[in-house]
Amino acid sequence: MRFPKLSAVLVAALLALPGLAAAQDSAQFAYRTQEVVGKGEPGVLVLLPQKEVRDVVINLTAGKLRQTIKRGGMAVGAEQRITFKTPPGVTEWHAEVTARTPEGPARMEFDFKVAALDDLKIQLSRETNLPAGRLVLQSNRPLKTAEVVVFDKGGQEVVNTIIDLDAQPGQPTVVAWKETGPDIRRVDLKLTDDYGLWSQLRAVSWYAEVAHEDVIFESGKWDVRPGETEKLERAITAVNEELIRFREELGQDAATDAALFVAGHTDTVGSDGDNAVLSEKRARAIAEYFRSHGLKVPVYYHGAGEHGLAVETGDNVDEARNRRAVYVLSNAPPGTGAYAAGGWRRL
Repeated sequence: MRFPKLSAVLVAALLALPGLAAAQDSAQFAYRTQEVVGKGEPGVLVLLPQKEVRDVVINLTAGKLRQTIKRGGMAVGAEQRITFKTPPGVTEWHAEVTARTPEGPARMEFDFKVAALDDLKIQLSRETNLPAGRLVLQSNRPLKTAEVVVFDKGGQEVVNTIIDLDAQPGQPTVVAWKETGPDIRRVDLKLTDDYGLWSQLRAVSWYAEVAHEDVIFESGKWDVRPGETEKLERAITAVNEELIRFREELGQDAATDAALFVAGHTDTVGSDGDNAVLSEKRARAIAEYFRSHGLKVPVYYHGAGEHGLAVETGDNVDEARNRRAVYVLSNAPPGTGAYAAGGWRRL
């Protein structure tokens, strides 16, 4: 049985605001402005007197908005940080600065913009296919670039590139790089918007089918017999070993998304409906054993019945290889083939 080779999970998000814009000079002042601030935060204007000044008045206007800020004396070269209220969104401001100098009155005017923005938010789509070199996302603001670093299952960096984007808010955007095959396990992205804000996230694709001996159930029953428990104990050990590898390759943060998925399968003897019920009860019995015997990750179960045969047969064929359970450690529910319809239940 083949399992999906992709699942995208946001495991980290960081936000960075750009610093103050480059200083602008006049005969009396140099000044800098902060072009982007968080929504609800004040705008920032920094004045740097080029000579000693006093009776400094800063008038700021933006449409009908008007703010007046007064300062006393300012020493030469001593930065003065001015903060002011700014509404959400992008606002165009006009500044008029007046002061007195030893030579007489001084006056300076300049224009600047302030963008007061929400945090940059990124949502990954399930259409993402990491092995195919394709990640699909949506953002709440236009995106300009994506820095993409791709790692294989051994933790080796196989792609490191910067991609130009034309991502519109709320619209699916494809970030594509060269196809690297089924061994891809992690993609780190740094996504930057038009204002220089960026969000960093990690998409991981992890699955591992855990090798094990199948529990033998009595005909028509789902109780785990005492003689079969050693098989499940060995399976728990195998799952824990796989978890260690998961954490080593993807990091502790990504590992928090790991879960064990137990799927039950039957042969084609009996009705499809009866087999679905029986396989689910057997999968649940195994899942309950794992949970009650120390497995620390979430455990899900699902009864696939006659679907997803290991060996294709006709109806009413007693094929022992089809009476089995599948254990998958993954960061997302298996969702293809016999499991396309979902139906995973968590204990």
